[in-house]
Amino acid sequence: MEISMTIGTGYTDRTLTEAEVRDIVAQAFAEHDMRGKRVLFLTPDATRSAPMDMMFRAFYDAIGEQAEAIDYLIALGTHQP
Repeated sequence: MEISMTIGTGYTDRTLTEAEVRDIVAQAFAEHDMRGKRVLFLTPDATRSAPMDMMFRAFYDAIGEQAEAIDYLIALGTHQP
């Protein structure tokens, strides 16, 4: 059985707003009960640009009060050269 799921959208002419990112994060967790769960997010390292401050806020706002713990692991060296 293959499961494929895509959430959100993207643009070629602009970046997503924080409100759009928050909506996508909320959609991603809408069907998952995170109460009492330990959650690990893999994040890009500093060689990649990403609005991580915004992502930290969006993740916490979506599940921070429910999850037992939220941890972040910096994915060093996991990208293509």
